[in-house]
Amino acid sequence: MVLFPGDPYNAKTAIDLFKNEASMFDNVSQPSKVKNVWIIPTNLEMMHIKGELSSGMRSVVALRNKFSEAAQKEFDYVLIDCPPDLGAFMNNALVISNYYLVPVAAEDKFGLKGLTDIFKMANEIGATALNPNLKLLGILITLFDSRTSNSKRMEELLRKQLPDKLLKTTINRNTDLSQANTKDKTVFQHDRRAQGAIDYLALATEVIENVEERRIDGGLGVDAGQPTETAAV
Repeated sequence: MVLFPGDPYNAKTAIDLFKNEASMFDNVSQPSKVKNVWIIPTNLEMMHIKGELSSGMRSVVALRNKFSEAAQKEFDYVLIDCPPDLGAFMNNALVISNYYLVPVAAEDKFGLKGLTDIFKMANEIGATALNPNLKLLGILITLFDSRTSNSKRMEELLRKQLPDKLLKTTINRNTDLSQANTKDKTVFQHDRRAQGAIDYLALATEVIENVEERRIDGGLGVDAGQPTETAAV
């Protein structure tokens, strides 16, 4: 599995994928502290090249040829963590992804309003030769707090308006998640019994089950020879 962004202090970062023609997913990624999880780190310098990607075809296909056949054979899943805007980075992620997953903070009304724009961008890319296989994996409610009326109202609204697009899993607001981040650990390393760990394990299980079900429905079957699944998040 490859996750990016990650540790910001390594010499090779996601920036190399955009600026160095020889850089590929497999030669920029590095092993993390978690078994079988590799990362491609990034840092604030990533924002400096945003302007370079704001126009022309590079704003859409800069990463298209960076995912080599070797990487596709080595990794089962690739998760691309996108910034919360509809710019060139998200464009590139959607072009090379099989699926996209949309997190929505339970008390963020602006996140809800942004769903329409995200769906529009993804549909435009999926309607072209850039990535006709792009599919919505689901909408994920995050930072949910059952004690607040705002969280409950947001969940009710999403389940009413987009019932077929909403994932069953909800990520609850949990201090263990921020504590783990402060310690540079995963929530599983911090406390596997924490609600945050339980939620993310449920999310991983649901995502894998959904992907495998779609493979079967598509007539691909499920075996070790299946191609890497890439998701923009």
